[in-house]
Amino acid sequence: LTFQQRLSLTGTSMLTSAWSGSVSMPTRLRPGSDTSEANQARSLFISANVSHEGDGRVIAIRTSSAFSVLNESIPLPALDTRRSHTTARHNNDGRPLAARCHEYKILQWNILDGGQRRLAGIGKLLREGRYDVVSLNELNGIEAVRLESMAREWGYTQTAHLRKSPYALGLLSKHPMRVRLREAGNAFAHGMLCADLLGTLFCVTHLTPNSVTRRVMEARAIQHVARTAPRGFVLLGDLNTLSPLDARAHTLASLPARMSHGSHAQALARKFLTADGTRIDYAPMQTLLDTPLWDVGNASGHTVPTDVNADAMHFAQLRLDYCLVNSHVLGTCAPAPSVHVLRLNRTQALSDHFPIEISMWLHDDAASSDVFPIGVPNSP
Repeated sequence: LTFQQRLSLTGTSMLTSAWSGSVSMPTRLRPGSDTSEANQARSLFISANVSHEGDGRVIAIRTSSAFSVLNESIPLPALDTRRSHTTARHNNDGRPLAARCHEYKILQWNILDGGQRRLAGIGKLLREGRYDVVSLNELNGIEAVRLESMAREWGYTQTAHLRKSPYALGLLSKHPMRVRLREAGNAFAHGMLCADLLGTLFCVTHLTPNSVTRRVMEARAIQHVARTAPRGFVLLGDLNTLSPLDARAHTLASLPARMSHGSHAQALARKFLTADGTRIDYAPMQTLLDTPLWDVGNASGHTVPTDVNADAMHFAQLRLDYCLVNSHVLGTCAPAPSVHVLRLNRTQALSDHFPIEISMWLHDDAASSDVFPIGVPNSP
């Protein structure tokens, strides 16, 4: 099966061929190209690291920030300070456009049962991290008014809250934010909360831990929203699922065999394995990757367990917390988003999940639209 994923930005097309594993370099980039054009091309680079299922289906395309053009190295700038730059882009007719790109810091965190006595430490990390956007899972017992009050103490002026189940969701922002979707119907176990900010649709969700089949249904609902988003789309959350991008690590750790034995074997099999109990079922994440969405944290490592291991399902080092983006986010500004799991002494004691920190470049000419045609189809 031949698979081609084309990203067309700045008038430059990057074609990845899954059957050959080859990547054609941007044809518009020539010797003497200025730095902005080189940087733009770098954001389009996709390493030839394409995984397949046995039947030829593409699992995913790994992204890489490594990039060189005609033996000219393009160094990555440090990510410890806020930066901005102008990126050259083009209209469909080839006329140049200028997009002002800014770097934003984002944090995703499952804080475990509303944080409880750990909440002060959680807030201290959010305040000191100076994040632009924070997405939170398991705001148990924290209603919208209290979240707004806590957010102000932590330096965030905008909040959004959804309580579909006891495991509530939240978004915090230092930038203007408009809620576009509070999905509390049958499609999701814990709902999905989406807001338009920074010219991008940010969604946070918490997929069910109880069934692979149910998570596939949730992934299809996410897929529908992502495909109808008119610009950038970012998905954040504890997805309670394993990624095919981590398949090699899962094999080396003998995860299927370990899941099939012990006192929690039945629950682990229901959560992670195929119906015959012999293989990890990657179907929920595969559905998201097929949208297509890009798993920008695929090299970041495990997000569970921590020293506060309150969940028997966190029996091994697993990556359950994710940031996925669409092609608009991946390629409009350079460099591509990067993810770092905050495995620190302090975060070991603050939740049973480590937070993930994302550096993301977004452009400022994507003005918010009053018409945002998103929604989730009804589910049985």
